[in-house]
This record gives sequence, structure tokens and C-alpha cells, in this order.
Amino acid sequence: MTRFLGLLLAATLLAPAPLLLRADDDKKEEKKDDKKDQPLKGTWTREANGGAVLAMNFKTKDEFVLTVEVGDASLKATCKYKIEKAEKGEKGDKPKPGHKVSAEITKVEPKGCFPTVPEVGYKMKFRFAVEKGNEKDKGTAKLSDYEADNAEQVKPIIEGVYKAKKAD
Repeated sequence: MTRFLGLLLAATLLAPAPLLLRADDDKKEEKKDDKKDQPLKGTWTREANGGAVLAMNFKTKDEFVLTVEVGDASLKATCKYKIEKAEKGEKGDKPKPGHKVSAEITKVEPKGCFPTVPEVGYKMKFRFAVEKGNEKDKGTAKLSDYEADNAEQVKPIIEGVYKAKKAD
């Protein structure tokens, strides 16, 4: 009887282990699928007029971090984003190249005396088109069609050609 109870206790304690291992495997598989389904990847950088340096790091399929440095001041904005469906061109026209991105700032971290700090909840839209190569072979991308509040102030800085940052 004691042997039976010991086996029953051991079976009860060890039974959940395969379930936990299977759950970990499911999470690993889900992360692989996330990377595969992520149309925008890597870090893209741009030096704008006026000495501003911008970096967009597309971390996941629904989050990127925008960093802007101007002299000693900087701003780090974490944004959730989604890719909108491709627009159809008019009668035989091809749709515009790139991904139409809708984004909203979820976290802002200014350092120093940054000129204008956007608030959490700030929404923006833009087109991001990888023009050649990819983030591994130093490709380029173009950010265009920027839309947001005060877009006219931001457009000359944020719009333009970005270079892929080589993975370290």
C-alpha cells in the first residue's frame, strides 16, 4: 500500500512537467511566428537637417522605438503600431510602395532640454518603404506621407531616407 501511494504521489507531481514543457515549446513557436509575420524589422537611422539623428527600431510586429537626438538632448518614444492594408491605385495604377503605418506613442522618455516632447497618446501615420537590401545588408528605406498634429513642423525632420543599421 505504501508503495502504491508513493507511486501515485510521484505520478501526480511529475504529470504537469510535460504540460509545462509543451507550453514553453508553444511560446517559442509563437515567437518564431511573430518574427516571420513582422514586415518591418531592424533598426533604421537617419541624419536630418539641423543635426538631429533619428533611429527607428522595429522590435516586434506591433512595437517600435523612435529615438531622436539633438545635441545633448534626446527623446525615446515607444510606439505601438499596425500596418494598414495596401491602398489600391486608380484604374491600373500600382499602389504606392511600402507599408502604411499607423502608430501611437505609449511611452515617452525625454532627456535634457528636448525642444518639443509629444505626449503619450500622440498618433501618427506614415509610409515606410524598404527600397533596397534589408537590415542585414545595409539597405535603405524611405519614410514619407507623414501625417499627425503639427506634421508640418516634424515632416522635414522625420521624412527622408533611412539606412539600415548593421546588427551588432
